[in-house]
Amino acid sequence: MVKARGFVDQLLGALPLAKGISVGDKVEEDHFKGEWLRYDVKDMERSDHVLLFIHGGGFSNGTVLSRRFLCAKIASASKMDAFSLDYSQWPEYCHPQALMDAINAYQYLLKKYPAEKIHVFGESAGAHLSLTLGLYLKDHGIDLPESICVNSPVIINGPQAFELLPSHTERIEREPMITEDPENPTIPYFMNADAKDPYVSPYYGDFRGFSRLFVVYGSEEILHDDSTKLVELAEEAGVHVSSKEYEGLFHVFGMFDIPETDILAADVAAFFQKR
Repeated sequence: MVKARGFVDQLLGALPLAKGISVGDKVEEDHFKGEWLRYDVKDMERSDHVLLFIHGGGFSNGTVLSRRFLCAKIASASKMDAFSLDYSQWPEYCHPQALMDAINAYQYLLKKYPAEKIHVFGESAGAHLSLTLGLYLKDHGIDLPESICVNSPVIINGPQAFELLPSHTERIEREPMITEDPENPTIPYFMNADAKDPYVSPYYGDFRGFSRLFVVYGSEEILHDDSTKLVELAEEAGVHVSSKEYEGLFHVFGMFDIPETDILAADVAAFFQKR
């Protein structure tokens, strides 16, 4: 696992950062850690809003370094600083530690910014954490962020995903990035959790009163139907929700230095700026 993380970090961490972005301070508090990416372009307008970026990796192998390229792309397009969360993962930790880290990081930002100036972006496992963060904040009477964008979210952890979301079986041969085992679908991080707990499977959550939501995903991915079902659930709950499917693309394509990543970053920035 450590070797896999190191390889991906070297590969993706070497990609150049987007215009105007530099790596800032690292933060290591008692209950969370992460790093700042700072936006500073001379003679360019700068937003006084902030991005909370939550990386993916199946709750076991993602890092802030491997997703620094994507985080920088979105921060640059949005013209705002970003805090990239380095949350607890399996095998050292299990649910709900990553969610607790996300809650603590959000409250850290709340001490610096009002909620209406905070935006959240999460991809894959980080998209799951973005959704469960919003549900937790709502459940506990804490001000929600102005907007949340989720890229290729996971909304069901457990065997019901194969029953309720057809893309988990229909797109197995089309998805190059991730695979699933129908005989053992629960990822280790959630092995001792209740699959119908909304903080484990947002499919079962109450989205009434949720933040503005933007769902982005590729047409070829196994998690395609997680995204389309999430949009349906949000619409039923009266959430201000929009979505975009990227034709011919795969799970979290924004990690890579391809033209479509710039399009994704521009789309996300437009959503954050539409307030």
